[in-house]
Formats: sequence, C-alpha cells, structure tokens
Amino acid sequence: ILPYVRDKDDREALLIETFYFRDPRPLNEINLDGNPEAFTIRLIAGLHTFGCLALEGERLHALAALLLTIHGRCGEDKQRELMAHIPVINALCQPDTRKPETVTEPPAPPANPVQSVKTPVVERTPTVFISYSHVDKAIAEKLIADLGKSGHACWIDKVEIKGGDEWIQSITDGINNSYAFISLVSDNANRSTWVRREFLWAEHKKKPIYPVLVAPCDLPIYVMERQVTDVQSDYAAGLQALLAALPAPRIVASEVDDARTVRSVLATEAHTVNRLELELAYMDRLRFEEFQIDKYVALSGDAHLAPKARRTVELFALHPDLMRQEFAHTPWAREGERETRHFEDAVSELLAIRRVVVLGEPGAGKTTTLWRLARALYDVAQQDSAAPIPLLIKLGKWTEEAQPLSAFIAVELGGLGEHLDTLLNEQRAALLLDGLNEIPAAQHKRKFEQVAAFIRQHPDLMAVITCRKQDYTVDLRFDQVEITPLDSLRIREFALRSLGDEDGQRLFWKLAGESARRQEATFREQFAAQRADWVRLFWLADALPHGMQWGKSRWSKNGLWESWRRERDNPSGLMLLARNPYMLRMLAEVYVDRDGDLPPNRGDLFRSFVERLLIREGIAQRDEHTRQVILSMEAAQLLDALAQLAYTMQIHRAAREAGNALTVLPLDKVKVLLTDRLLYLAVSTSILTSGEEVRFSHQLLQEYFAARYMDTEIKAGRLKATDIWKPDTWWERTNWEE
Repeated sequence: ILPYVRDKDDREALLIETFYFRDPRPLNEINLDGNPEAFTIRLIAGLHTFGCLALEGERLHALAALLLTIHGRCGEDKQRELMAHIPVINALCQPDTRKPETVTEPPAPPANPVQSVKTPVVERTPTVFISYSHVDKAIAEKLIADLGKSGHACWIDKVEIKGGDEWIQSITDGINNSYAFISLVSDNANRSTWVRREFLWAEHKKKPIYPVLVAPCDLPIYVMERQVTDVQSDYAAGLQALLAALPAPRIVASEVDDARTVRSVLATEAHTVNRLELELAYMDRLRFEEFQIDKYVALSGDAHLAPKARRTVELFALHPDLMRQEFAHTPWAREGERETRHFEDAVSELLAIRRVVVLGEPGAGKTTTLWRLARALYDVAQQDSAAPIPLLIKLGKWTEEAQPLSAFIAVELGGLGEHLDTLLNEQRAALLLDGLNEIPAAQHKRKFEQVAAFIRQHPDLMAVITCRKQDYTVDLRFDQVEITPLDSLRIREFALRSLGDEDGQRLFWKLAGESARRQEATFREQFAAQRADWVRLFWLADALPHGMQWGKSRWSKNGLWESWRRERDNPSGLMLLARNPYMLRMLAEVYVDRDGDLPPNRGDLFRSFVERLLIREGIAQRDEHTRQVILSMEAAQLLDALAQLAYTMQIHRAAREAGNALTVLPLDKVKVLLTDRLLYLAVSTSILTSGEEVRFSHQLLQEYFAARYMDTEIKAGRLKATDIWKPDTWWERTNWEE
C-alpha cells in the first residue's frame, strides 16, 4: 500500500477510486493525516474493522477492495502477491460453514472433471494441470480419474499438433487456470520438448509443481531439486502421498495471476470475459511464445549430459548480452537528403523512432529484434494499463488473397480481435508486423498497398515492420533500420562470451584462418606499444592513420597493410558465414558438439546442425569411436520428407501466379508428405512450426532442405538447370537464386 499513499492527494484518489461507486461509507471514516507508515497502519486496521461492503449479490471485504484497486496499478510480481491475500481477506465475508472436526464427508467429484482449451470459458473451474508425454497416456488417464474421485478437476492438453497457436492457448489458459501443476516423469517425458516447455512455464508462473515418477528413469535436471512422488513402485501409496501434498480442491478460484481477473476470483456466477481479461490473456500468450524462444533451450538436454554438451544447448537461447549487433538508421527523406547513423541498443532506438522498417538478410536477427521490442512493450503494459499493447503479427500467415489486413490482424489476436478498432482509436496498440517479404509473391503488390494504407489511416500508431532487404519494394515513408553484418571484432566477442577465452579464441581462428592469425601477431608486435587501438585498426580501419606504415618497401609504403586489406575485406568460407548471426550461433554449437572441429562448408554445417537436433530428439546417435552420426530409419524418413516439403514450398514460391506463401503450406497439404509421427518429430526438433499452417522455423533451414532435394534430383538426372532457368529467359529472377 505504501507507494500509493505518499501524500494526501494520493490517499484521497486511491480511496475514492476504491469505494465511491461500490460503497462510499468508508470514505467518511478514514483520516487522511499522518506520515505514510502511520496512515497505512490505521487504514488497514480501519478497513479490517469496517468489514464487508454493501454490494448486491457479491461479498467483498473493504480491505480486499482496496487491494483490488492497487492490483490494477502494480507490476506482475506484486499482482500475484496481492492475489494471494485477497481470497483470505475476502473469506471474512463468508458465513462460517465449517463442520465439526469429528464429521468428515467424502469430497464431491468435480462437475467438469477433465477440461481443456475446448472447454467453454463459462464452464471452466480451477484445475490441476497434468503435463505428460503422449506415450504415457494410459497412466495419465488413470491418475486423472483418481484425482477426480478426490474432487480435483484436471486440465490436459488435447492439441494434436504442438507448437502452434492453439497449443500456446491450451498451455497458457490451462496453467493460468490451475492451482497445481503435476508433471509426470518418465524417459518418454524427459525426451519431450513439450513437457519441458510446460514445466518451465509453470515455474515461471510460480505455480506449485508436483513431479510424479510414473516409470523408472533418471530424473531430468530441472526436477532434481523438487520432492518427487513415486507412483510406479507402489501406485496406491504414491497416490495417497500426492493427494496429501496437493492443495484442497477448488470450486471457485482462490488465486489469480496476470491473465485472470478479479471477477473470476470473487464470483460464483458464470464467468463473462471482459476486455481487460482479453488483453491480459493475449499478452500472456505472447509472453509464453517469447519465453519458449528465450528460455526453454537452456534445459533442452538430458540430466546426464556432460558439461561441455550442456553448454551447447544454451547457445541458441538468444541472450542479448552474448552478441552485440550494429544497426544503421536512415531517416525517410527525399533522395540525397538521408544521413545514416549507427547504434547498438535496438529496443530503445526503435521505441524512439516509432515508425520504422527493420531490414536485413535471412538470419540477421530481424524477428529476434522484433521479439525483444515486444518484450519491452509487454513489460510496460503489464504495469501501466494505459500503455500500448504489442500486437505481434506474422505476415507469412496472411495467405488468403481476399482477406483484408484488418481482418487478418483481428483473427491473429484471438478474442482480443473484436476490440482492435478500439485499441487503435485509443492508441493502446503498437503494431509489430513480422516478415513483409513472407506474404505470397503473387499477392505482394496488393497486400503491400494494404499495409501502406493501414499505416496511413493511423498516423499516430507505433508501427515496426520487418522485411528482407531485397524484397522491400514498397515506400511506406518509414525510416529504415538495417541490421548490419557482424564484423570480425563482434564475431570474436561472441565466441569469447559464449565459449570462454580458450575455446572462444580457438573457434575464432578456425573461422578467420591461420593467415589472419599470423598477420595479427605481426601487426601487434609492431604497433601494440604505440597504439592502444591497434586491434580495431587491424580489423576495421579503412586506412592507417597518417604517418603509420606497415610493410614499407620501394614499391609501396604499406605493402603488408594493402595485402591484408584485400584479404580482410573479401572474406570467404566460414568467416563469411560467421557474419550472419544465425550462422554464427550454429557454427558455435556445431564446434562444441564436434569437439573443436568445424565443417568445411555451408552445406556440411547445416547437415551437422540438423543431425544434432535429431540426436537431441533421440532418433539418431553418434558413434563414440568414429564420431559418425547414425540415423534411425525414422530419422532418415524425416529428412527425406522435409527435403520434399521444402522443395514443394520453393516451387510454390517460384510460381508467381500461385497463391501460396513463401514459407507456409496448409496443414492438410503437409500431411500428404509427412505422417503425423514425422510431423510431430519435425516440430519437436524445432525444424518446423505447426498449427493450421506449417512452416520451417527459419528460412535458411527451408533453403537447406530444398537444396538437399535438388542435389538428389540432379544426381539422379531428374533435374537440370534449364528446368529452372529457361534458356530463352535465363536472366530473369525465378526465386531460386538463394
């Protein structure tokens, strides 16, 4: 309470907001004088003594009402703390219905014992969330039935295709709706990406977590510090221990978090979803999707991984402090009047610029930058109900040719979509459009114009759009921010930060080459004593400072410098790949995985990276002696199917008259190429993302698998260059140039 009662004006405003329209009587009984601490103590005592407010059809304690008002002003962590107090205080308004201690009644079975995302909101009651591998379905169903007999309703995820929008809603709604989280532990669960993600999100939401051992296995690292209930040795005894540990079954929610409203805590009538709740639920889903990208990778290994192997799983967690990128800002102006400036703090700058197109090549970090911006906006919106909500929209999913942009955005927002116009009119939205270039090629002109028109209709709207540089063909009259390739010093810095000094230096010199290492040593020996900035000069300078010479001879004043400049400014091989952030992370992960070895080219790099994903999923293994990767039959089938899928997507992209998107195919068309099991594995390995539509998780992965298919077809004589570039029009772009 203290931060909101620093002076008399604050106190009066807080109390008026709390009581004026509910029950104004407490306003006449509270003295506003005194220092904040003394006033707060008197206020708590006074409201406690006052008791319940006079509200028709609702019991609400005066002190609970005050905390509800503060709930709307404070941050996420404080909201959770407040919501732990409110039911306890509000219970003072309930009649005493306790039975004598000698009387015991069997718990009533829940009216809706098994709930899921398909359960209508008005029929949902607080649940126990059950997280399990689909292979353990039988024991999960038995446990759910026994929990129901003890009065606990259970929430389970019934979404068949994981990772899509429906699955995200299933997990966020379910965990938010739960008063306990049970994680079934088995070898199957330990290998499940989805079980790990659900566990981490429940932990993030500070839910009580109860691991339950259902089959003999090594405990995963994220469970080891918790008390594990064993039901596989003695089911009856384990069940009783679990029931004793669980909170009492709840019919009405007794706690809420940032995605639930006060009404669902205090009322027993049918729940009506209001706009605030829709806003919070949308941001919760957004946060969960970002949370998966940002956090889950750190626990993607098994508990018994060696330290070096455990370290590699953290490299793709996209921690902003591991890689410093540079951005080039060019304001919109008439040609010839543009001045470009450079910066590193993308989030602060984009917030200041407000209307901007972020450009870069695949793998440069456009989507990552947009997610970081969304996170910053999310954090502010959680604490300030008047702040704009980040509406992050993936334009690659906008595949229906006749669908207007506003209708597409509304669909992507789910229930919040019906309030889109209101959010825009109230300036409560920040529009983040990801992947302008991923709109179907045949629809570019018309849909680019729609984007431009939508932006013009809302001149005060914050709007940030990402696009591949070469595909930005529409003038939105926006500033442009280009993500520049990594220079050598940034590459070295990432290697050192992610792998440590010794391994980081080894990786860097494997990328830069032995020639560069020798020349840096020579340059250091000659100039380190004279110039503190000798490293920056060697790797980044366009010319040496006046009077500084390296390699003077009768033919040249700077022979060694000029030779080094030619080599440095025309990188080839792995150093050229390392200038791309996505490729650099991949290089670092493969480097550690292969014990300090690197593949010789881009194709082998992707092959090694994909093999590592298959090993992590348990469908491939590395021979300890030869270090060769051995694929299971299922893994080989998966790679073949992914290659054919990527090639099919590329064909649709190249056919300009087609209506399919660059990286998206409808789920029913994908199932022609991939069985349900192969699709599950492709999503679990993070190669594909899936919902109603399927895409590769990164465009570079799609291009790699398309190249695999082409390589097979060329070697078999079924594909020729003239099939792609027709002799009569060989100079025209066909979208196969990658």
